[in-house]
Amino acid sequence: MSDYSRSLLITHCPLSIAMTRALLFDYGGTLDTAACHWYYVLRRGYQACGLPFADHVLRDAYVYGERTLAQYPIIQPQDDFHTLLQKKVDQEFQWLEREGWLQFVEPSSSTAPAANATTAPIAITTPAVTSAHMATGTHIATTTPIATAKDAKATQTPHAPRRYVLTEHRHDKVYAIAAWCNAFARRHAQASAKVLEQLAQHYQFVLVSNFYGNLRAVVDAYGLGHFFPIIIESAVVGVRKPDPEIWRMAVRAAGYAPEETVAIGDSFGKDIKAAQAAGCQTIWFKGREWKPAAYDHSLPTHIITDLKQLLPLLMP
Repeated sequence: MSDYSRSLLITHCPLSIAMTRALLFDYGGTLDTAACHWYYVLRRGYQACGLPFADHVLRDAYVYGERTLAQYPIIQPQDDFHTLLQKKVDQEFQWLEREGWLQFVEPSSSTAPAANATTAPIAITTPAVTSAHMATGTHIATTTPIATAKDAKATQTPHAPRRYVLTEHRHDKVYAIAAWCNAFARRHAQASAKVLEQLAQHYQFVLVSNFYGNLRAVVDAYGLGHFFPIIIESAVVGVRKPDPEIWRMAVRAAGYAPEETVAIGDSFGKDIKAAQAAGCQTIWFKGREWKPAAYDHSLPTHIITDLKQLLPLLMP
């Protein structure tokens, strides 16, 4: 996108800065991934750790994991984000294993096909995941088939999604993917902290999120907790976005009228439409959502494409 296009995005509708008293921030996707939906972060983590599953396969695993974690008390209040991610990836692995896309076997039988696989899996080993990779969230080399290239071609149907057999410990692979994603989130959270530090001098903050009951532990571990003495979390209050009521709760917690607040989030439906229905001004942090869709760009009070763009918009 050109600089001219970006300027159009962030200046199409003025905010009422003079009357704004509180900023209501979404968390996941807004403060920890720079407006990239968490599915795509996890997908990059899988790819970096040698499991480039087909998009439709990993999407189904992601949805299964999300629904399971929302339905059962798997996440505990003390869990930091790395712990949460390990539990999330573990649930995704359960789906992938059950559906025959992933199998863990002893090295001696590493080339045996999955029992319920319609396409023979590719047996692989995983490149070493070093502490540096885990600390930075950088790319790790792609997987290497145990079989020769000729043998590998013979074990799969052309153009069919790949199925994988791993000869390593399952928990090591779960840990590696979670570590990559955790490093990614920490890096973006630290960048967000620099913006929050300046805005916190002028506004009250409230954090509003669909989360699992451990958001306080997550933001504290990332060094963001002191910005958010008030957290409205779906698992705690019993209301989930896109219900506008969760944004009304945030407005009441802030102690101001809705028009004196600005809701900031990356999801058009869950954040912008819902907060607008609650009477808030809104700033849409536009990035990569779950799936492409047509959006009414006239609905948000403002649109940004980088969190740093909040500073010229909101600083008095």
